[in-house]
Amino acid sequence: MSRYLFVVHSNAADGREREYGEYMSRHVDDILALPGVIWGRRGAVAQAQARPAPETHKYITVFEVETDDLQAFIDEMNGRVMSGRIARSATVADAVPVFWDVLQMDPASAARAGD
Repeated sequence: MSRYLFVVHSNAADGREREYGEYMSRHVDDILALPGVIWGRRGAVAQAQARPAPETHKYITVFEVETDDLQAFIDEMNGRVMSGRIARSATVADAVPVFWDVLQMDPASAARAGD
């Protein structure tokens, strides 16, 4: 099976930070319920940076997905969104979702993948 990172950069809609946080907590659980999702984490841009960070997105959500068919996973996820099983929210602005091929795993993850 192949592994992917599903990375979503986003912002809260103007004046909706609290509601955005509440929605995203539920949304992460909805994505974690999809077959093949191994883990998920949310983060916000840290104040200290090694280099100036572009100020396009304040938040990031990252999931690791394991599947033999990434398009089938995407179709399942989109189907759940379209059916309402995964809710959308007007509290999310400027979301940019991108899937990435995992090129290297940490040793612990690599050992688990070999089981």
